[in-house]
Amino acid sequence: MKEFFRIIIIFFLVCGIVFFSYNIYSFMNGKEDNILTIAMSRGVNALSGSGTLVGNNTKLEDSGINGKGYDFNSVYNPYYALLDNNSKKLYKQIYANAMEYKETFVPVVEVNIDDLLVVIESVLNDHPELFWLGNSFSYKYNNHNIVKQITITFNGTQTDKDSFYSIAQDIIKEARKFTTDYEKELYVHDRLIRTISYDSDAVNNQSAYSALVTGRTVCAGYARAFQYIMMQLGIPTYYVTGVADGEEHAWNIVKLNDGYYNVDLTWDDELHGTHTLFNKTDAEFDESHTRSDLSSKLVECNATNYEFKNMSSVVEEEFVYHFG
Repeated sequence: MKEFFRIIIIFFLVCGIVFFSYNIYSFMNGKEDNILTIAMSRGVNALSGSGTLVGNNTKLEDSGINGKGYDFNSVYNPYYALLDNNSKKLYKQIYANAMEYKETFVPVVEVNIDDLLVVIESVLNDHPELFWLGNSFSYKYNNHNIVKQITITFNGTQTDKDSFYSIAQDIIKEARKFTTDYEKELYVHDRLIRTISYDSDAVNNQSAYSALVTGRTVCAGYARAFQYIMMQLGIPTYYVTGVADGEEHAWNIVKLNDGYYNVDLTWDDELHGTHTLFNKTDAEFDESHTRSDLSSKLVECNATNYEFKNMSSVVEEEFVYHFG
């Protein structure tokens, strides 16, 4: 019996040595193994990344784009403002590479895997104009969990951009006929819910493109299309993710003269084109909506002057021409 246990112990020791030696050999020689996959749920936006462990001698591809020429601010890019200085540099680099359709690059700063996920989410949340930027990415990392190379994915072409900008500009042109930010906001809200249909099977339904060009999307598309057009009008508008009535959901925060408001185009559309969830406070929204993840760190919405119920006369006077 003692001899049997001794054989078992020796067997496991040998297996352990072989396993350890193989991993050391793989790392030292830069052998790549897909040993890590991370998928983090970001509200309705599933952000997934797959990682590959590499050695010190692995050759890395780099686009050479560092993003230093870009600048962002807290009023229009709140997720950028939440990052530390190191992560802000990576944010700029990711944005710059996405704008140039460059998929693979070496990060300009030292970043771990968890921070990379947060930065990519921040870029996606702040920039609906990057509708071609996919929700999946890959990266190479070393044995200290430091990211050595990033590869992002794209879901669009230059032709898609032309179609997107053409439709968006038409809405923006009409919205600019109104005087106040509130009137512009209301016009865009009503225009979108009259031209978009909810469709969970729509292609690229997490993007503003699906809402504006195909007219079929889900809550993420409604929110990002609204965000993009409002930002082009110079009205700070944020993309928000969380849970509404127990389901993952996306909506917006809008900044008007007296402060911030919540807006949910998807629910207003589903409620037969109403303004039930248009320009509401957190107290009113919290009855059904709860922010999650990074969105929980955004500004509070407590303003009331531009709630829909307070502006009915403006609606009647200004919108009869457009919507009859």
